[in-house]
Amino acid sequence: MADERDIPELSIAVPTRLDQTREADKEEERKKPVHSPGKLIEDELPEEDLAQKKELELCVERVEDPDPGVQKLALGLMISQIKTATSSMTSIPKPLKFLGPHFGKLKEVYEKMPAGENKPMLSDVLSILAMTNAKPELRECLKFKLSGTKESLSTWGHEYVRHLAGEIASEYDARQEQDKPVVDDLLQLTDEVVPYHMSHNSEHEAVDLLLEVEQIPKIVDAVDEANYSRVCLYMLSSASYVTEPDDGRLLDGAFRIYRKFAKLPDALRVALRMDNVELAKEIYEEAADPLVKKQLAFMLARQNIFLEDPENSELITNSKLSEYFLALAQDLDITEAKLPEDVYKSNSDAAGFSSNVESARQVFLGRHFPEL
Repeated sequence: MADERDIPELSIAVPTRLDQTREADKEEERKKPVHSPGKLIEDELPEEDLAQKKELELCVERVEDPDPGVQKLALGLMISQIKTATSSMTSIPKPLKFLGPHFGKLKEVYEKMPAGENKPMLSDVLSILAMTNAKPELRECLKFKLSGTKESLSTWGHEYVRHLAGEIASEYDARQEQDKPVVDDLLQLTDEVVPYHMSHNSEHEAVDLLLEVEQIPKIVDAVDEANYSRVCLYMLSSASYVTEPDDGRLLDGAFRIYRKFAKLPDALRVALRMDNVELAKEIYEEAADPLVKKQLAFMLARQNIFLEDPENSELITNSKLSEYFLALAQDLDITEAKLPEDVYKSNSDAAGFSSNVESARQVFLGRHFPEL
């Protein structure tokens, strides 16, 4: 009789109710139709969106009509719906989703369309559709905008203007590789983008675009009292992270802006950062306020830049610098050494707070001055 220990053990997997449920779920998933990402299913669209989708598809068909009047009406309806949807863009607007599959077809219609008032309108539509449907390296958003109407950029929304600014910078760099680059059309479009950014709290994007197209001096005319300080702060901060000659352009632009708004101490600070003594002297001579001039004199003396000025000679030459420091120490009452009790004073007269203040004082002294 064989030993029971020699009989191999067999393990049989018994399906549980959980396993059966999982298999049923997988079977249901396999039966569901497979849809490509981003593809719109008409059965899943609300009735209002479905009506808009069919209306836009009808407009695409009407654009192919040989009658210019029919084309104009169809293009006008498409432009109106796109403008309404892109005024506050938080996600891809529905008109762009519905017209996206027809982008290639509309481009073919554009190539065959004769010159006239309808062709620039179609170019505007293709420009904004290219923002979400074209390949980035083709820069078709910029291409169709240059051949489109001269309508204001603000009508198409902030996201469109940002996308267009990026393509302007890329196209400018690409054209610089030519022997005689022609960039007048790009600079003309830049002159429209920059004021839009400045009026929509996107000053940093305006500075970046002007830096890319080597037109930083234009920022001086674009700033106003409300935004010049933010623009200068961004330019001065960026100057530390860019290479030559861009750093010099940013510093020079900030200097001109401060000078334009008569912020002479700030302008002098930038001039000293540029190591331009002549500009520093000019700023000092422009100061009409005696107090401002004294401040400038202290700043120049700190950098060992000496000027001939009888009124502020003691300041510029640092001849009484020690006396000024002593006078400041007396005003701050720090000429004599103090105990922690003198620095951390408690207000015993404040009812309801004296015990808390005294407790906090004891904790502070015990933590930082355990020897007392």
